[in-house]
Amino acid sequence: MSNTKSKPAAQRAKPWWRKRRNRNRVWAGLFVSLVVVLVGLFAWLATQGSGGMNEPSVGQQVNAFELPDVASGQTFSLADYLGKSDVVLVSYMGFFCSGCEELLDELEGRQADFEQRDAKLVVLGSLPESADYAASEAQRRHLTFSLVHDESTSVAQQLGVWSADMEMPWMGYLIIDKAGKVAGSDLMLSENPGAGPENVDRILAALDSAQGVEASGA
Repeated sequence: MSNTKSKPAAQRAKPWWRKRRNRNRVWAGLFVSLVVVLVGLFAWLATQGSGGMNEPSVGQQVNAFELPDVASGQTFSLADYLGKSDVVLVSYMGFFCSGCEELLDELEGRQADFEQRDAKLVVLGSLPESADYAASEAQRRHLTFSLVHDESTSVAQQLGVWSADMEMPWMGYLIIDKAGKVAGSDLMLSENPGAGPENVDRILAALDSAQGVEASGA
């Protein structure tokens, strides 16, 4: 009788882990578990991506506000435009954000598109950058639109363009009609490189849509 056959069955059997089939089952199970966890994580992030977001609803009344315009050195007052023209307020996170820089540069070059629609373009910044820094960047970049700065963040929070989680404004826009009501908004503009033109196109399309509604309801 051979030595193999003479060994007890317990000694002849391979350890569970040494069997390839069992190892494959373990790795497959770990892979599936990892996929499930990642899918759940991405789903959670998708719902949390707007964490701290209080996006205003269409028809919501906007309280008149005043903020310093760091580009001109004057004061911007929403009340000056109520009953006269629509106001397109674009918020940006800061000049540290390359996507925001592209957006502001694109807006500077396309102010005529807003003027043709009889709309006032206002860009709002806030913390974490100071008003002095925003003013210096506006001068360096030759920005001529109204660049208002909300040092206390109270206006940004009131308008719903402030992220409590990130402690900075969202990169988005808010359309305020002549009656001072929200006519459209989107707080998730693209930060991808080269997205500046597309973002401005989206803003203008939303403005066209809002003004179309105004005209039909007039």
